Amino acid sequence: MDTDYFPVPNCKQQQLIDDFVGDLSKCFQINIRTVCLQDLWEDTAPFDAHGQPLQDYLRNVGQNSFFYDFYHSSDSFREEYERKYHRAPAVNAVTKWRWKIAKGISKAQRDDAVRRLDVYKKWLLEQVVVGNHPIVILPVMDAVPTYRDDPPSSPATQEAWHQLWMAPILGSPEVTLPIGQMPYHSRVSEREEQLPVAISLMGLPGTDISLINTAKTVLEKSGRPCRVATGREMFVEDDWEMVERTALF
Repeated sequence: MDTDYFPVPNCKQQQLIDDFVGDLSKCFQINIRTVCLQDLWEDTAPFDAHGQPLQDYLRNVGQNSFFYDFYHSSDSFREEYERKYHRAPAVNAVTKWRWKIAKGISKAQRDDAVRRLDVYKKWLLEQVVVGNHPIVILPVMDAVPTYRDDPPSSPATQEAWHQLWMAPILGSPEVTLPIGQMPYHSRVSEREEQLPVAISLMGLPGTDISLINTAKTVLEKSGRPCRVATGREMFVEDDWEMVERTALF
C-alpha cells in the first residue's frame, strides 16, 4: 500500500494534512510520495499528448465534455417546454451560464474532450494511482472563511486537472474526513472561531468498502474522533457526552 498526497499553499492547513499523512503512514507502515501532476506529466506524458503540458492538454476538456452533455441531456425537456409555454424555461444562474457556453461546443469538440479524458485516466492509473492498494490523499479546498453576506462569486469553469475531478474520471471511491480545525478571527462574531479542515481519501476503482475501513482504522488508531459535533466547533466531547446521557433517559 502506497500513499500519494498533494500539498496546499496554506501552511497551517498543510501542517494538519502532514500530521494526518504521518498517522496514516505509521498506522499501515506505508510509504509516502508527494505528487505534482504537472511535473510528473512532464516526465511521463503519454504519446497522445504530443509534448503538450498537462494544463494545455486538458484545457477546456471538463467544460467541453460535461457542459455539452449537461446541455443536450435536457434537449427534449426544453423543446417540450418551449412548445407548450412559448418561452425558454426559467433556470438558475449557473445552469443558464452552462447552457450558454454549451451552445458553442460542437459534437467534435465534445468527443475530443472525452478522448483526452480517457488518455488522462489511463495515465493516472499508470503513473499516480499505482502500487498495492494505493491511497491518494487530496485536499478538499483551501481553509478560508466564507461569509454569507459576501456577494456570490461569478461561475467559473473547473478544469479537469483539478483534484476534485480525479475520482469521477477514474470511477474511484472517495471518502472525505474532517481532520482538524484552524483558528481565525471572524468579522461577524468579532471573536476567534474555528475553520474545519478536511481531506479526501481516494482508492482504486472497486475498493469502496476497503477505503471506508481504512479511513475508520486510521481515525481510531491515531486517536481522532469518528464523529463531529454541530455548532461553533467540530470536536467538542462534552456535547457528545450530553447527547449520550440524554439518550439514556
